[in-house]
Amino acid sequence: MGTLDAAIANTSINGNLEEDDGDENNLSDDKTANTPFDGFDSLANRVPYKTVGLPGYFSQGDLLASLGPALSVRGDTFVIRAYGSAPDRSNADASVAEAWCEAVVQRVPAYVDPSDEAVIPPYLRNADGSLTVNPELSQTNRLFGRRFEVISFRWLDPHEI
Repeated sequence: MGTLDAAIANTSINGNLEEDDGDENNLSDDKTANTPFDGFDSLANRVPYKTVGLPGYFSQGDLLASLGPALSVRGDTFVIRAYGSAPDRSNADASVAEAWCEAVVQRVPAYVDPSDEAVIPPYLRNADGSLTVNPELSQTNRLFGRRFEVISFRWLDPHEI
């Protein structure tokens, strides 16, 4: 069961379609948990209710059908603003010049070093639950991780701050 399925299961949204109908083949009844059913070796391969998939039954597929076009893998976007000034050497409280800029950068799935494929996970989970840097990654990708791309850059006027 995936994360979305678990979240849906923790609600009552499908409650009226998940009531036990008294049928001995309904998998919500534990008495059939270890017996073959319709040629399946394990009931883990079966859905818990006969109503799963019927019109009106809400599933993770229904949710992802709406959200899918807007999803991206590691498509984090950041707006970064910076300021710089050149101090006046004769007057420490004054500046000769000031400048402000803004960059929009996006973290993309690809690693900095293209020798590693984007699907290689950056960390591996140990038996105790802690994380370890994936030794399959190149040294560069272990240090710097995913690549950032500059989407836009512009100079700002003081009134835009």
